[in-house]
Amino acid sequence: MKSSLNIARCGVAIVTLFFFTACSSNKNDIAAAGKKVPPVRKWKPSPPAIQVNEQGTLTFPDYELTLYGAFAFQPENNGSSLVGTEKGKQYIVLDLGVQNTSEYESVDMGSILLSAKVTDEKGNVYPANPLAVAAYQMAYPDQNQKTEYKAMKGKIKPGRYYRATAFGFEAPVSIKSFVITLNHNGDFRDEGYAQRAKFSVD
Repeated sequence: MKSSLNIARCGVAIVTLFFFTACSSNKNDIAAAGKKVPPVRKWKPSPPAIQVNEQGTLTFPDYELTLYGAFAFQPENNGSSLVGTEKGKQYIVLDLGVQNTSEYESVDMGSILLSAKVTDEKGNVYPANPLAVAAYQMAYPDQNQKTEYKAMKGKIKPGRYYRATAFGFEAPVSIKSFVITLNHNGDFRDEGYAQRAKFSVD
């Protein structure tokens, strides 16, 4: 009986030793190839809300997003324009900057912005409206803005920074204060890792 128990213990010790030896060998192989061993990132829950007025930075594990300001406008010939707003409403666009702070991971900013949610003080939701950004680009043509916007709508590589008017929506002219909610990975169902920023328009 004791002999069988000793054999079992030896077996467990051999398997454990093999596991740690294999892990160590794998790290050594990565180091020998001249590559960095990716660090283990520990996610820290975000605060329930970050209070900002017109500007502020939201920090996530792989990127930082800065809200530089919000701009409200109505297109020229609003009533007959193809990108016009409904009566009594205006477009609001956000001036955003994104820095990928990760060493290894790309950030799918397109998905993150697509899942962003804007609400007013009463909880009314204002979905993203691509016409808002299109109308802004028509009213204020800028090639650099278009280039930065295109880059921000895709996957941002590690270390890259872009700034553009990259998010817009339509809201009543009478509403001036809003909150935007962003999730760290673009999954709108995973609000436990979301951060919020307040902003207002004149």
